Amino acid sequence: MADYACIKWSHAAKSELVRLNKLQKRACTYILNKKVKTFTDLTNAHIELNLLFFDNRVCYFTLIMVFEALHNLTPPYIYDLISPSLNDNYSLRSYSKGNLNLYTISNTNYFKRTLSYTSINVWNTIPPSIKASDNINTFKRKLKAPLNSQI
Repeated sequence: MADYACIKWSHAAKSELVRLNKLQKRACTYILNKKVKTFTDLTNAHIELNLLFFDNRVCYFTLIMVFEALHNLTPPYIYDLISPSLNDNYSLRSYSKGNLNLYTISNTNYFKRTLSYTSINVWNTIPPSIKASDNINTFKRKLKAPLNSQI
């Protein structure tokens, strides 16, 4: 439902995100044919449908896009938005963890809402064991477990 352009929707105004969350809640009630009154009911509905909350869905699709870019599964301009740590000379934690570098630092909110900024920040939060996945299916499977546990 909200998967189409999910990454782009993450930078929408808060009022629009509230509308998307309400839409997702309505869809859960319709699919399960149950009333969802409390947050616990909503959480149980998401678990029953194996559905992530919208914020987690945004992280999920952002991380998939970064993984695909790092493995040359996207157009080159996507890869140009991110930059892996390429420091072989020093034994840095960022290099051994597979982190991405943010070369331009800006204090403006405009820059903080860009794809390159958010994707790098989200990528650097996941464990190295997930980053070291061999293929996209393994990556998705490993990634879904921690995001589901955040519900």
